[in-house]
Amino acid sequence: MILHLLWKIIKKVFDPFYLNIFLESVKLALASTVLVTLIGYPFGYFMGRLSERWKRRMMMLLMIPFLDQWSYQTERLDNNI
Repeated sequence: MILHLLWKIIKKVFDPFYLNIFLESVKLALASTVLVTLIGYPFGYFMGRLSERWKRRMMMLLMIPFLDQWSYQTERLDNNI
């Protein structure tokens, strides 16, 4: 009984339809990891080389989109939308 169930699960996991979806997900994850790394490391190096005054300014510019989203969500919660 358990072996039969295990065989059905293994058969479904290696079904071409689900395997293709899994492989596409892995490709997307790898592509996004590479893209974020290519953008993030140079920006981090650049931020590390700035003076303290400019670091604060750049950090604020980096945080503005996150703060905007947070304020939008808070407003929606307050208005029960």
